[in-house]
Amino acid sequence: MVDCGLSDRTQNTAYWSLTNYVHDIEAIRSALGLEQFYLLDHSFGAMIAFEYAAAHPDRLQGLLISNMTDSWQGGSQNAVLFMDSLAKQNPVAQQLKRQAQGID
Repeated sequence: MVDCGLSDRTQNTAYWSLTNYVHDIEAIRSALGLEQFYLLDHSFGAMIAFEYAAAHPDRLQGLLISNMTDSWQGGSQNAVLFMDSLAKQNPVAQQLKRQAQGID
């Protein structure tokens, strides 16, 4: 996935969408030649996993979610951490970070 962790960086802010993240998972599944697989996601990745499961339920043998936020406050904190990593590279992400800090 682009723009996550130590992966490649893009200056295309339109890339940062659940649709593109779901597409990335599907591209990886296809490249590996997997008909069905278990998808494990952690924290923010759980939102992506749920979107993937809704779009491609036939591709999953199972869905494992770890450490997902269970409150708006927790979601806000996770969003701020996610935006921190993005904000280092892009002014649009800096604005998104400021907006996320206002969610409680």
